[in-house]
Amino acid sequence: MVDIILGETCLLGYQLRRLGVVDGPTQLFENMLVTAEGVHSFIKNNCADIIDEEYTQHLYYSYYPQDNIAYSKWVNSKYAPINPNLFSWPVFAFFHYDSFDEEEKSSILRKRDRLKESLTDKDTLNLYYYYRHCEGANLERIKSELKSISKTIEELYKSKAKVFLIDKVDSNNQGLITNIDGCVVHTTFYSPNSWVKADDNWNASIDNGLFNIYKNTVLKS
Repeated sequence: MVDIILGETCLLGYQLRRLGVVDGPTQLFENMLVTAEGVHSFIKNNCADIIDEEYTQHLYYSYYPQDNIAYSKWVNSKYAPINPNLFSWPVFAFFHYDSFDEEEKSSILRKRDRLKESLTDKDTLNLYYYYRHCEGANLERIKSELKSISKTIEELYKSKAKVFLIDKVDSNNQGLITNIDGCVVHTTFYSPNSWVKADDNWNASIDNGLFNIYKNTVLKS
């Protein structure tokens, strides 16, 4: 069994490593901001052109426009989705690679190569994806895209993939609800705590207890 983080943010990297679900070297998408459409296009293209100069750009964008928070980051325009579904800009960003020097580019390529190896000829792949709701969010479209990713991996890489999808709904009560739709195991977290914005809870650590339950129920079923 191989566990792979697909995105969208580094929240899952923190939680799955804390829980011992994922270990080993840092994975490609742990240090990036990506969407399901971008990941799918990247995988369909044999994980090529990730740091090709034709597609990489350094952009200044609004991260949280309502709070006047903006950043300059490197992005790959080839895999940025046409329809925004996370932030106010098309996302396939090297979010934690600020210098983008030769050392960082080499690190990205090593992670890319490890990803390709992890995708290939495996009896069981567990893929993890955190979908963050936004204006115009379409959860059914995301689930459809994740099913397509699983199908592409089976066709191109000869591996069987199950996708664990997480989203979060604001609620006065805390809990989890899980539904299985084909290869997608979708769990909605209910919590009054924010998992967004530039605060100390970017990793949902305030809800570690819910993630402990998630590991001991959903991931063990």
